[in-house]
Amino acid sequence: TLILDSGVKKITLIGGEPTLWSHLFEFNKFCRNLGIKTLIVTNALRFSDDTFWERYKENPNDSAGISLKGHSKSSYKEIAGINDFDSLVSGLKRGLDFFQCGVHTVYSSPDPEGLVDTAKFAKEIGAKHLKIGFCKPTITKKGPDGSFMLPPSQVVNNVLNVYDEVSSIMEDRISFSMNLPLCLWPEEFLELLSSKKTNDNLVPITA
Repeated sequence: TLILDSGVKKITLIGGEPTLWSHLFEFNKFCRNLGIKTLIVTNALRFSDDTFWERYKENPNDSAGISLKGHSKSSYKEIAGINDFDSLVSGLKRGLDFFQCGVHTVYSSPDPEGLVDTAKFAKEIGAKHLKIGFCKPTITKKGPDGSFMLPPSQVVNNVLNVYDEVSSIMEDRISFSMNLPLCLWPEEFLELLSSKKTNDNLVPITA
């Protein structure tokens, strides 16, 4: 009642990993009956479980944001810490086909070729577009932790070096979640992004 009275029309489920929530199916059905749209942000791994997938399709979310945690067995092991890449690929393909959506990845590797490999993998598994974000500091018990972050200038140089190739692989269907100061990017590059309809979701954060 509070949600309806507030005029909320869409709810985003984010985690942790929301597919692990025991009330997911019940919640999705409840929202649908109220006319509220739901979006799930997921790594799609659990979609590889046949039993879960069949139950999920009975009460799915209206849309999905699928996070890509790795583009190979080694990169997935390094980032996620588990050896379940084959299951991940199965879940990703199911989710992408069902929702006809793209994937989002956080770029934090010092090797710009990692973005190229990510784009190739995204295209291979059927992603409709690729959204690229950049690593941010996390808050731990000891305070802010930026140990996974690259120097911003290196991020910019790496992206610029491979942008044309990544864009070509994804047939120009790429966008950025921009959490780096825009002043770090060449003006002509920002103008290029702004001119592309595929970058309508570009979110500049200048602070």
